[in-house]
Amino acid sequence: SSGINAEYGQLQYGDGSSDSGALYSDVVNIGGLQASVVFGGITNYNLTNTPSSDGLIGLSYYTRGYACTPSCEQPILDTILAQNGLPNIFSIFIQSTQGVFTLGIDSQYYKEPLVYVPVVQQEAFHIRFFGFDVATTSLSTTTHDAIVDSGTTVIGLPSAIFTSFQSYIQAHYASIPGVTGTNTLFSGSCNTGAKPTLFPNITVYLDGFSVVLTGQSYIFSQVSGRNTFYCMGIQSFAGNSVFLGDSFMRGNYVVFDKVNNRLGIAVGTGFNGAIKLNSGTTSTANTGAQTGSLTTSSVSSSASSVTSGTTSIFGSTSTSNTLTSTSNITPSTTTSVLTSTTSKV
Repeated sequence: SSGINAEYGQLQYGDGSSDSGALYSDVVNIGGLQASVVFGGITNYNLTNTPSSDGLIGLSYYTRGYACTPSCEQPILDTILAQNGLPNIFSIFIQSTQGVFTLGIDSQYYKEPLVYVPVVQQEAFHIRFFGFDVATTSLSTTTHDAIVDSGTTVIGLPSAIFTSFQSYIQAHYASIPGVTGTNTLFSGSCNTGAKPTLFPNITVYLDGFSVVLTGQSYIFSQVSGRNTFYCMGIQSFAGNSVFLGDSFMRGNYVVFDKVNNRLGIAVGTGFNGAIKLNSGTTSTANTGAQTGSLTTSSVSSSASSVTSGTTSIFGSTSTSNTLTSTSNITPSTTTSVLTSTTSKV
């Protein structure tokens, strides 16, 4: 790669981390798709946690006014797709221990229906959030801006909704280890006994349909030595927006369609969530969105050939540790360290 005589100033993140660096240009190849791209290279950093990745690829919208921090360069993915004449549509399927990233849509990874909601603000992937249930109890019926972001680990709720959620779980599921007492799941501790199957379903109401999440989605695991610790994937965030991060996406096949400014959701293959259409829905079913006809890009021996998109497997079996983020926004409370009395995860 070569420098292009441009530097970017210090970037500050929600967990207190910061970095600065320079811009570089190079030719990249992903699954046979080649493009000349510009990217940032970190030269100085101050990290609160040791990184477990080699880099970060931003997947959000590109607009001159919004994306000029730290530069006005087109994001890598947009450049690759544009230079190869392909539609700007990609999909993410986060599974239990790994995941699938597809340029296009790959029907082998989801169960119908695949339904869409409009992206109401084309910066990050902003959609409308209309309510939140736990089991059969409604905890919120107010409308909020929601950002679907693969770079956020958890579901981030405004404090009032989170407090209601915590109170409900502690009142009805107190027998689950880590729910009550000191060092609870809600304060960031993890517990070997808080297994996902013990927790109730939650329902997230979106524009025209609802997404039912099982504990398999919002309770996530961390392995330390021979022990598996279970952690709460729902946290309180500052502000009034809802962040639908990995705890929302896990178990769901999520399509980010920049061509039509919409976001598609279906239950992922092998998972037991549900998509329920509302009466008078404003969402639309899958109507044969553009997917391209691409070759398969494999970063894992478990990747399989598809014809509807370039698919990469990431996670525990991956040879690449590059993270992806569908949001340019770093909320002030996005990152928190989850700890237990015997393990920091």
